[in-house]
Amino acid sequence: MPNDEGPGESWSDAVLGAVLRRRARDGDPSTADPGGAERFVVVTYDPQTGETDSYGPYGAASAVTECRRRRAAFDEGDLDDVIVAVVPLWRP
Repeated sequence: MPNDEGPGESWSDAVLGAVLRRRARDGDPSTADPGGAERFVVVTYDPQTGETDSYGPYGAASAVTECRRRRAAFDEGDLDDVIVAVVPLWRP
């Protein structure tokens, strides 16, 4: 996972890292504070490759279900270090 203070870190890596740390406490997406959001995306981040992806939008319950499904698929593929989180989707 990117370090917020690391030299040469891209802005997008810093933002993603901050969001993932804030929203995915203890690896359980259901503990994230939605802050009033009604729609959510599931974000994945592979610290080995730096690849990120997002899926959605979903309602809260569907987002948690999708997050758990993707986490299980990564675990089954022996990719335990991939981070999977539910992130609120805010309208601009």
